Amino acid sequence: AMAARFTGGLDGSDPDGSDPDGSDPDGSDPDGSDPGASGRIESLWGAVDERARFAGQDDWMYRQINGSGVDLVGNLRLGFRCNQDCGFCWQDRAWPEPPPHLYLQWLDEMAARGLRSLAITGGEPTLHPALPTLIQRAEQVHQISVSLQTNAVLLAKPSRMKKLVDAGLRSIFVSLHSHVGGISDAITRAPGTHKMTIRGVQAALEAGLDVHINCVVERRNAHNLGQFASWLVTTWVTDQANPVAAVTFSEPCRSHDAAQFEAVALPYDEVRGPLTDALAVLADAGVRTFALSTCGFAPCMLTEHPQLLHRQLAAAARPEATDDTDQAGRTFLPVCETCAVRSRCLGIRREYAQLHGSRGLLPVPASV
Repeated sequence: AMAARFTGGLDGSDPDGSDPDGSDPDGSDPDGSDPGASGRIESLWGAVDERARFAGQDDWMYRQINGSGVDLVGNLRLGFRCNQDCGFCWQDRAWPEPPPHLYLQWLDEMAARGLRSLAITGGEPTLHPALPTLIQRAEQVHQISVSLQTNAVLLAKPSRMKKLVDAGLRSIFVSLHSHVGGISDAITRAPGTHKMTIRGVQAALEAGLDVHINCVVERRNAHNLGQFASWLVTTWVTDQANPVAAVTFSEPCRSHDAAQFEAVALPYDEVRGPLTDALAVLADAGVRTFALSTCGFAPCMLTEHPQLLHRQLAAAARPEATDDTDQAGRTFLPVCETCAVRSRCLGIRREYAQLHGSRGLLPVPASV
């Protein structure tokens, strides 16, 4: 648990400043006779309160290593602060944040495990002051390739972009859920940030970064996914020296606010048409797409489009190569038993099954 990891200060001492035998640092007994005792007691309660915030928090929420052998992929989460407030997000912005030195320690531990690829995420990681240092340490000291998961809002600032590029940043994974400002700002619940994300992506492409777009598909943007894909191609692919490298379409998971998930999570039959239109547009433009990833949909979303299905299966990780945390939130329904690609499927999200049952699920026949 995270609480168990907060056992020492930067110098290895206990954060409350006391010795293990209960005496104060100066050897006096804290019985109230020492004039400084009240201040030390206040400091002690402050340290206890700091630790209490982490009660029940496991450190997997902040650091993970997935995969095996030479394919180890790490995740480092820089807390949960964000300058947007997406309703479908699973995080609570009030959840605690570890001190910066732990991130450096965890990064070094990951490197010692042989990690060669790391996603730095959040919250919004560009808000964290330690981000440039972490990127530099990963890329230039440990030779770990970093991908930054971001909404790119702050990347619109030239000084911020330069600092991250100078640190060694080469790749970003950007949350962008619509080309329409009103739809995007409604989804992120942060009016005015859509235009900043657009500027941030443009700045990243001009800086030579590898840019991967992530679009979470929900009620407010599903109907125009095809137009979104066309806009991406026109804006950031066609005749571009450094085009957008890939696009992922993700399925919303259980939100921190459960009512939000129920309000925006569509059944597969309402997503299937627009999603396949978008995948086809991007495929024709030569853009790599991912719709069946660990954050994506089940293969039966594409049953009616065999060519797209096989292309997406080839790009998706096999279930046996995914982490337990990716599989824990999935399940299979009776209708899944006849699916010809069941062995390639993680299952549908449990919250989808609870909300929509088997609606929209089309088992893939053996002939496909």
